[in-house]
Amino acid sequence: MDTNKLYVKCKNCERIIAEIIEDAMVPAAEDCYKMGNVPDPNMGWLCSQESANEFEKKYEITFELTQDGKVDYYAS
Repeated sequence: MDTNKLYVKCKNCERIIAEIIEDAMVPAAEDCYKMGNVPDPNMGWLCSQESANEFEKKYEITFELTQDGKVDYYAS
């Protein structure tokens, strides 16, 4: 990982989700979401539902969940 580059990382495990290039996410936020990454508009990104579950336990917080039990603030 190049220390001069900016990255979007999972708030739980620090996995790289995207790179910031010229003030834009690469891949784009919509593509990251489609790949299963979990955006939280008040916090940042988590790399998966499993990571979101781990984050909840680690920090004793509760995300808002969809009817099927997923963290998804953008479900249609």
